[in-house]
Amino acid sequence: MKNLLFIVMILTALCNESFTQASSTDFTRKGKFIVEAGYNLIGGITSGTGISLLSDEGTTLYAVGFDMGTFLTEKLALKGNLSILGIEGDNILSLGIGPKYYIANKIPIDASIGFLNVSDSNTIKFGAGVGYAIKLADNILLEPNVNINIFEDSNLFGFKASFVMLL
Repeated sequence: MKNLLFIVMILTALCNESFTQASSTDFTRKGKFIVEAGYNLIGGITSGTGISLLSDEGTTLYAVGFDMGTFLTEKLALKGNLSILGIEGDNILSLGIGPKYYIANKIPIDASIGFLNVSDSNTIKFGAGVGYAIKLADNILLEPNVNINIFEDSNLFGFKASFVMLL
């Protein structure tokens, strides 16, 4: 039910903001830091910068992540991410780096390359995503995003909503 309510809120915001969004010339991005905090709508786990702690019937899952970078130009940022997910004494470590580019200041596309460590086994991962930036304030955006992560033997599709802060 929470996911449905969250999706309705995003769609309402998209409809209300898509034609009234202010131009990005009001705020300079170059040289600013970008920090993302998001929510994965399929798994219900925090993605990006944040902390999650879920517990059910004696099983505890935690997630800690950092997703940040810096703008090299007005439309291009270089980002890095680090996340740790733990359950029942097992940890999953993910580390990546890649560019994020804003088309027409409203459509962010990003790509990343990194690695995933699960139970002392490393695998290379590639990621890509596309979204829509909804300006909430001069330095805060809401970005619904569709993404894919490609691993050596599988693909993982996702839909997330991120709050992006430009500092």
